[in-house]
Amino acid sequence: MANYDNLLANVPTDLWIGGKWRKSSDGARFDVIDPATENTIASVASASVEDAKAAIDAAQGAFEGWAGRKPRERAEILRKAFELIVRDAERFAKLITIENGKALSDSKGEVLYSAEFFRWNAEEAVRNIGQLYNAPSSGARVVVQHKPAGVAVLVTPWNFPAAMATRKIGPALAAGCTVVLKPASDTPLTMLALMPILEEAGLVRHFASEIVPGVLGRHSLRQARIGLDLTGKLLADALAESCQGVRWVDGDAAMQAARRIKAAEELALIEEATALAEAVTATALDHVRPGARECEVAGEALRTLLRLGGEYPHVTTPFVASGERMAPPTRLATDKLIRNGDLVFVDIGAMSNGYFGDIGRTVVCGAPSAEQRRIYRAVWEALHAGIDTMRPGATNVEVASAIHARARAHGLERHFLSLFIGHGIGCGSNEPPYIGESFPGAAAVTLESGMVFALEPLIWVPGIRGGGGVRLEDMVVITDGGARCLSRSPYADALLA
Repeated sequence: MANYDNLLANVPTDLWIGGKWRKSSDGARFDVIDPATENTIASVASASVEDAKAAIDAAQGAFEGWAGRKPRERAEILRKAFELIVRDAERFAKLITIENGKALSDSKGEVLYSAEFFRWNAEEAVRNIGQLYNAPSSGARVVVQHKPAGVAVLVTPWNFPAAMATRKIGPALAAGCTVVLKPASDTPLTMLALMPILEEAGLVRHFASEIVPGVLGRHSLRQARIGLDLTGKLLADALAESCQGVRWVDGDAAMQAARRIKAAEELALIEEATALAEAVTATALDHVRPGARECEVAGEALRTLLRLGGEYPHVTTPFVASGERMAPPTRLATDKLIRNGDLVFVDIGAMSNGYFGDIGRTVVCGAPSAEQRRIYRAVWEALHAGIDTMRPGATNVEVASAIHARARAHGLERHFLSLFIGHGIGCGSNEPPYIGESFPGAAAVTLESGMVFALEPLIWVPGIRGGGGVRLEDMVVITDGGARCLSRSPYADALLA
C-alpha cells in the first residue's frame, strides 16, 4: 500500500450524498484491487438500497434549485470543472492506471478526453434552443421545448472510469438535471476523486465554506442575524455548518416587503415587459383558428417573445387551453386541435430586463354561445369592478369583494377558480400580496401607491359545448389617483356583444 499512499491520500472513500461524505447505512465496504499487482489499494463504502434511496431523495431535493439556475451559471461551473480536471490531469491518470490497469499514456488521454465533455457541455448549456417545424405528414406544427427532466440516475462501466461518467454527468448538469452516479465497483476511485473537483468548481459547499465567510468577515457580520431568501436545504445546511456564528433566519418575508412598492425605474421596466407580453399575446391570438393546435399557438407566441428580445415567458410552461380544457382550466398547452366554437385562453406573458408582464385573454374560435357570452361578460365586469376598487387605502379584501359581487349578479360567484384572483408582480412572476386567497387566515393588506398587481379572475362552468372557462388578466399599478391599467390588449368583442 505504501506505493499508493501519496496518490490516494486525498481520494474520499465514502458515499457522497446531499453534499456530504457519509458511511454506508449498514457499514458495508468493498476492496478495490490494482489489476497489475492484485494488491488491495483502497476500501470503499458499499451503498445499500437505503443509501440509493437517500441519494435520489437528496438529488430530488436539490433539483429545483439547480434547474432554476441560469444556464450561464451552470455553464461556468462546468467550464471551471473542465479547467480543474486538466489542472489535476496527472493525478487522475495515475488513479485510472492503478484501478483500471491501462497504460499511463492511455490514462492521460482518457483524462483529457473526459474533461472535454465538461467543456463541450459548458458551451451547450447556454444554447437551449427549441424548434418549431411542420409535421412531415400533416399540416400541424411541432413545437419542441427543452427543460430539465429531473434526477438523472447514471451507471458507468469499468473500462473508461472517467470518460464514461463525464459524458453522462456533463449533459445532465448542463440541462439543469441533478445526478446520482453509480460507478463500476472495479473502478470507483476516479469518480470519488471527481466529487471534490465538482464542489470546487462552484457547487454548494465550496460557496458556503470558501466565499460566504470572507464576505461576512469584510462586513463584520460573522455574528449577525441574516435572512435567507429562496434558499434550498443543501445551501442552508452548508451555511449553518460553515458559518456557525451567524443566526440564519427566514428572510423571504423581509424581501417580499422590500419589493412590494416599486420605484419609478422599476415601473418603467414593468411597463416595457407588459408591452412585450401584449405582443406575445397578440401573436398567439392571431394564430387561433379551427384546426390549429394549442402547442402551435404557443410556439408562434414564443417565437415573438424571443424575436423581440424577451428573456422568458411568465412561467416555464406557456398556458394555452381551448374548449373543455378550460373547464376546469388545464395548465399545459397540448396537441389538442382547436375547434369552431371553442373558447381559447392564452396566458404566456414575458420577462424583460428582469421584470415580468402578465397578460391573459380569452377569445372564441368562431361564434360564441349565449352561455359563453354570459360567463365572459361576468368575468369582464368583475375584472373592471376590481380595478375600480384598487386605490390607496383600500384593501385586497375589498377588491376581492367587488369582484365577487359582480359575479354574484350573474349567478356565477360559486364558479371562481379557488386559488386567488390577483397577485403582486415585479421581478418575481408571482409574489405577495394576493387578492382573493380563499384559505383561512389569508392576510388583509392595505393597498399603497407603487404596488403592481396582475388581476386575473377566472370563472369556469362545466358541461358547456366548446368550454365554459374564461379568464381575463390585466396589469394594474396603484397610484395616488387610483388604479392605472398598464395593459392595453383589447377584449373579445364577439363575447361582449
